[in-house]
Amino acid sequence: MSGTTNSWLARQRKSDLVELAREIGITSLDGLKKSDIEQQLDNFLSQNANRFSSDSRFTSYFNSRARQSPIKRESDVPPNRAPRRRTTNKVEVEIPAATIEESDSIPSTTSPSPEPDSKQAPAPSEVLHAAAQVTQDAIVSTAQSAVQNVQNPGHALAQLNNTFSSSTLRLPASQAELAQVVESGTLAVRSRVSDLYRRSGIHEKAETVRESLSTVNSVAVTVAAFELYFLRKEVIPDRYAFTIPAVKLLGGMLGWDEYPVYVPDMFALVTAGFWIPALVWTTTSLILPSLFGYFFNLSVAHSNPFSTNSGPTTRRQSRELSKREPEYAVDPVTFSIAKALITYVVYAQGVTLGGWLDPDAVFRINGALYSGWKGVLVGAAVTGVSGLYDAVLRK
Repeated sequence: MSGTTNSWLARQRKSDLVELAREIGITSLDGLKKSDIEQQLDNFLSQNANRFSSDSRFTSYFNSRARQSPIKRESDVPPNRAPRRRTTNKVEVEIPAATIEESDSIPSTTSPSPEPDSKQAPAPSEVLHAAAQVTQDAIVSTAQSAVQNVQNPGHALAQLNNTFSSSTLRLPASQAELAQVVESGTLAVRSRVSDLYRRSGIHEKAETVRESLSTVNSVAVTVAAFELYFLRKEVIPDRYAFTIPAVKLLGGMLGWDEYPVYVPDMFALVTAGFWIPALVWTTTSLILPSLFGYFFNLSVAHSNPFSTNSGPTTRRQSRELSKREPEYAVDPVTFSIAKALITYVVYAQGVTLGGWLDPDAVFRINGALYSGWKGVLVGAAVTGVSGLYDAVLRK
């Protein structure tokens, strides 16, 4: 094959040309040289320019083709081709066909100059006049259309309706279709929310928290925290810190009034007014009941396989018993009973246990706790009932 190929194709590698040729449908490439592949690609792309001119892979090819020399551009036009007429609204321009005379006497390094056109191109003044006339016609047409829409609103509405009808906007045609659209949207939202809930891990965390709180010890800790909440205000009083200024929005519809902020006075931790009541409550509500619950632990006897009715246990049986851990280190039922008895004796009857408990501290604690000593008895009853219920469930 002879002829000069496109400069962009000449710069490509042979492997890239083969891949491009196979992508556009040219398969008979076996044994061809790079120049032959370039020629085949050039011929195929020039014959199918309308098909591949918009393809981004061949943008550089067509740009290079447009920048070629006059000889290459004119050689693409077949000889003896009738002049092509380009029509506008008011101006007609004839583009004559060019003829090329090939001569062997011209060196290959010199490009022959094209022959002059058979007809002279229109003058610049004529082109400007034609462009002005086209612009004027477009303005007049737009003005007439606007006047027609003003004079006939129904025509404008009809055009608008046709525009919406031809667009992608489509409303449900019936109530059943509308209900189906709403149902599908609801299912999509529900599925999305369910997926977000599953990914957040809230369910697993909630199960872990529930498992941790579903014990008798958690109930006892909750009751003690409830008592400490009210006792803290007595042993660590609040002190004024600052005031949040009032804010009014939307004419007073939103906002808040002045709000004084109080914080615990942590300097009370270094005074006897904190430590004496705190130690008295700890002794009566935690230490003494825990000692009774540890030594009078009914779960230890329940875990002993050797019945006490068969006589005293031997040394070997004692070792076997010591290896078995009880269900609770501190029996919750015994703990609750001991706490209720100690609370009633100390806070209701005023017993100081031989002077070990300060009467002023007992009075302060009794006044600070919710409902006084009666509230402590209710908390002990809740803990005891929880221990009994747990023992029944373990059977």
